[in-house]
Amino acid sequence: MYRKNAWNKYDDKKVIMDFAEGYKEFLSFGKTERLVVKEAIVLLEDAGFKNINDVESLKAGDKVVLTAGVPLGIPGRTNMIRVEEI
Repeated sequence: MYRKNAWNKYDDKKVIMDFAEGYKEFLSFGKTERLVVKEAIVLLEDAGFKNINDVESLKAGDKVVLTAGVPLGIPGRTNMIRVEEI
């Protein structure tokens, strides 16, 4: 039985390669989990998400980012991120 190569089913391989290049660039910034979170926040803010700590009230359609770290309550220890669209 011959298994088809999944790569051959894509007509526009440029889209895949562009995604891969962007992912490699993201990985080059994220050498630690904290750097990954920091870079993710930058990308999310560029996409219109706001830090939940900077928002006074929320309405339907708002896009927010919540960050936390372990141990809790120590600034600069962000290693968790949650993204929500209200």
